[in-house]
Amino acid sequence: MQYPQTMYLVAGTQADQPQNNEIQIMKLSQLHRTRQSRQNEEDSDSGSDDESVDEDPILEHRSLPTNAGTNRIRVYQSNTSAIAASWSELGKVHLWNILSAYSSLSQPGYTSDAKADKPIYTVKNHRDEGYGLAFSSEGALLSGDNQGKIYFTQPTSSHYTTSPLPFKSHAPRSVEDIQWSPSEKTVFASVSSSGEMHIHDLRADSRDKPMINAKVSQSDVNVLSWNSSVAYLVVTGDDNGTTKVWDLRHIKKDKSGSNAIVAEFSWHKSAVTSVEWCPSDSSVFASSGADEQVCIFDLSTEADDEEHPSTSADMKDVPQQLLFIHQVCSLLTVLIIQGQKDVKELRWHKQIPGCLITTAADGLNVFKTISV
Repeated sequence: MQYPQTMYLVAGTQADQPQNNEIQIMKLSQLHRTRQSRQNEEDSDSGSDDESVDEDPILEHRSLPTNAGTNRIRVYQSNTSAIAASWSELGKVHLWNILSAYSSLSQPGYTSDAKADKPIYTVKNHRDEGYGLAFSSEGALLSGDNQGKIYFTQPTSSHYTTSPLPFKSHAPRSVEDIQWSPSEKTVFASVSSSGEMHIHDLRADSRDKPMINAKVSQSDVNVLSWNSSVAYLVVTGDDNGTTKVWDLRHIKKDKSGSNAIVAEFSWHKSAVTSVEWCPSDSSVFASSGADEQVCIFDLSTEADDEEHPSTSADMKDVPQQLLFIHQVCSLLTVLIIQGQKDVKELRWHKQIPGCLITTAADGLNVFKTISV
């Protein structure tokens, strides 16, 4: 990998005063590897005389006022558009055209459009706030609320339109997260505070009954991620701090079945707040929790007891597949970074292999722990 790196991020705030909230479109440039990650200078790709190490990064941003906290935000980008969807704590889902703000950051001298400060469309069908939010590969949007209703919004030739008939199989329990299928354009999965995962198809006649209804936890299921490379694998995270990897081929209607669980990790000491599969390695996923941990698991990893017998004995309670965790003893032989407080969400960078971005109550982290 060549340094320095540049990336663009979109985030929403949850400020104490409603009028201070905003959506931030950020450009991070001059991103270099840190000296802490180069304990072995001889193995450095760029050589031991890399004078660019530890240079200060540059942060530029544009802000869009929201006048309310943002529960969740998602972005759809194509060759001609950049649209952000934000779940407002006031119970509305706003769509924002952020192309102008993005262009003003990426093109010197470009003037941002003042009209971009207002949403281009608002989903007003919800009667409560929510967290479930997902764009399809074609820009269609699903939004799920705390009353268990999921509304479908799609772009038209000139605007957007929202179907008045919701998917309400989770009602009255809250919808916590939504993911589109990576292989079927009309199929999506959702999880709720009932501990269930539902899979729907937009083409189905009924919006009350899902194709699959699986009980995947005895507590609230907060998040899920659908593997983009292995389309039958889904990972979920619940309030008990457990992450589970499911094989959809073995989940029967109205049943979960122990044979459907590919892997289960009860590592987090509190609720799991975010999970996501690595886009460049189908066996790797990351998770964050209310215990202020960020972890990376690799399903293909197994401990070598013959090569490291003492280490394996000392770490008998550590999952073999756990590759990374912040603020933990060096026995894990992984990179230790400064922890964050109240980690809300994590995302893999799709163009920079192994790079993770995490948001928390005290800011955001950008770090790279593995090469994949």
